[in-house]
Amino acid sequence: MKTVLLSLAFLMSFNLATSQVGDVEVREEPVLVGTGHRNQRYLPKLQYQNTSEGRYYILSYLNAEYPNLNDAKVVGFFATEDDIEYVYDFLKGGYDNDEDRSLKVGEDVIRTEKTVSKKSIIVFVDHKDEPSGFFYLTTKQLDRLFGKAD
Repeated sequence: MKTVLLSLAFLMSFNLATSQVGDVEVREEPVLVGTGHRNQRYLPKLQYQNTSEGRYYILSYLNAEYPNLNDAKVVGFFATEDDIEYVYDFLKGGYDNDEDRSLKVGEDVIRTEKTVSKKSIIVFVDHKDEPSGFFYLTTKQLDRLFGKAD
C-alpha cells in the first residue's frame, strides 16, 4: 500500500512539473480602422492590434465564392502606417489598371481585377495555408475600409 501511495505521489508531482499552462496574458481589443459597409459589424473590416513586434493588421472579409455560406476569411500582417497607405494605393490603383496586379501581404498574396462594370474591383486573396477567396470593393467601400471616408 505504501509503494502504491508513493508511486501515485511521484506521478502527480511529475504531472504538475510538466504543466503547459502559463501566465494569463491580457490582450487589448483590436482598433477598428474601417469597414467597407456602413454598419461596422459587417465585413470587410480592417483592424489592428498593437503588439511587442509592432502593429498587427487584420483584414476580415466574407468569401464571395460561396454567397450562401458564411465563409469568413482573415488576412493578418505586420505593417507600419506607410505600409497600410501603400496597400490602400495598390488597391485604389486596381480601378484604373487593366493589368493583373499582385501584392504580397504577410504570408498571403492580394490580387486585383476590374469588374465588367468598372465600378468596383475584385480583390482575390491567395492564402498560404488555406483555400483562396475573393470579395468586391467599390471606391466608396475602399475609402471606408481604410478610414478615409466620412
